[in-house]
Parts: sequence; structure tokens; C-alpha cells
Amino acid sequence: MITMVISATTRRFENIMINRSRLHVGDLAPTVTEAELYDLFAQAGEIEALSLVIDARTGRSRGFAFVEMRTAEGAAAAIKQFNGYLFHSRMLMVYSVPPRSTKRGESRSQI
Repeated sequence: MITMVISATTRRFENIMINRSRLHVGDLAPTVTEAELYDLFAQAGEIEALSLVIDARTGRSRGFAFVEMRTAEGAAAAIKQFNGYLFHSRMLMVYSVPPRSTKRGESRSQI
């Protein structure tokens, strides 16, 4: 029984370590485009995916995005380089976030 608990804990820890490349980018100006954000974060490393959250009514940025770097090192470099960085007259907030759930309705604490 104890082995199963350790195994589950280890698996959860490994999952978190593998997925440290997903970043939340906050305090974006409404005029920021996906291309500008991509060009900025590409300076820190290879980008796996980028999702700028757009307001459906206005078609402009809602002020935040998710960037997934190809490696954990790239994510760490992006945080170091761009957290507090002045971009479009706004001070960016960049930090790592847990990976998205793979199943609908699954909470992050179950990963």
C-alpha cells in the first residue's frame, strides 16, 4: 500500500516537472497581436504553442496569453527575461502554470 502512494506521488511530481514549459503572460495591452508576442518570446527559446486570449465582442486582446515553450529551460529563460519587461507601455507578468487537464472536468490537482 505504501509503495502505491509513493508511486502516485512520484508520477504526479514527474508530470509537473515535465510540463514546466507552459507560461501565463499577463497585463498585455489590448493592442498586442499574436505575431508580436511570438516574436518577443522567440528571443528566449523555441515556442511550442501560443494562445492570445481575444475578446469575442471587440476582437482585441483580453490582456493575457499562454505561451508554451519547447523546453523547461526556454520557459525559465522567458520568465527571467520578460517578467517585469515593458512591452506596449505595460509591465508584463510572466510565470509558469500547471499543464491543462487532458480530460474535460478534471481539476488541476488531479494531475
